[in-house]
Amino acid sequence: MNDYHLFKVLDLYPDATLGEVKSAYRRMVKRFHPDSAQSTGSPLMFTTVVDAYKTILSRIGTSKTRSPFTGNSFGGGVTHKPGAFDRLFGFGRLLVSNTHPDVKINAARRIGESGKKSAWVFLRKALRDQDERVVTEVVAAVRKLRIHQSVHELSALFLRTGAEVKQEILTTINALGYKKILFRLIIMAMEDTSQTLRREAVKLYFKNK
Repeated sequence: MNDYHLFKVLDLYPDATLGEVKSAYRRMVKRFHPDSAQSTGSPLMFTTVVDAYKTILSRIGTSKTRSPFTGNSFGGGVTHKPGAFDRLFGFGRLLVSNTHPDVKINAARRIGESGKKSAWVFLRKALRDQDERVVTEVVAAVRKLRIHQSVHELSALFLRTGAEVKQEILTTINALGYKKILFRLIIMAMEDTSQTLRREAVKLYFKNK
């Protein structure tokens, strides 16, 4: 198993910290342990998780903070340190390809902190995710990166999504400064079945009037 796949087994990207590796391992053991009530996998998957974790720890060696891919030694050698593009691509792949919502949510957050508008290629795909928690975090990332080209897709998404995502879309459109589109969405939000969304829409209306 190569280095990338070791981390993939734990649903991590190779720049994960040691703390993130341990946290992911605990989560995976709880999920796949044959004696666990929450077990959803086979004994083989449990063994694969344990082996990957042990191998990662052995390669990190004496480091207390970073993974091997961030410059630590693999048996004394110097490893590849990913650049910003490598990390962005890795988080983008996790966001659009991983099957676990928590991993996707974390990837979206990391993308939002990247400062890279080119991440729109991944965020755009993730707007179609089936989990609204993921979509909410994706919209938040769009706002943090100030991706103006997202406005029309966010407007279309507003028509077919839930209240939590709609609220994040209103916040994002407002932050990007598209007042005409904002007011159109506010009017629709005022007629939504969600009392929380209606209340937030009214606040935004009077704030921008």
